Amino acid sequence: MRLATDAFDLIISDMDMPKLDGMRMLELLRKNAVATPLVFLTADVSPQDEARALAAGALDYIHKPVDKDTLSQRVTEVLSRIAGGEEMHG
Repeated sequence: MRLATDAFDLIISDMDMPKLDGMRMLELLRKNAVATPLVFLTADVSPQDEARALAAGALDYIHKPVDKDTLSQRVTEVLSRIAGGEEMHG
């Protein structure tokens, strides 16, 4: 797993993936002490899933479709919060 050996500023992942859903991926990352901040993208707008993801440590939950400018703005905001040491969700 590259995440265990390489450093990344941020992971952006879909919640719904064929072999591994986003929540399971987040669990595995944290279980393996990978603390890289994570933002989820999803087309499934479920308040329960969003709350669960944020409580589990995701920093943002972005609903698709999302245009590149909005995505860029949200990622910039998350990275700014991280750099500023602000309290994150979860």
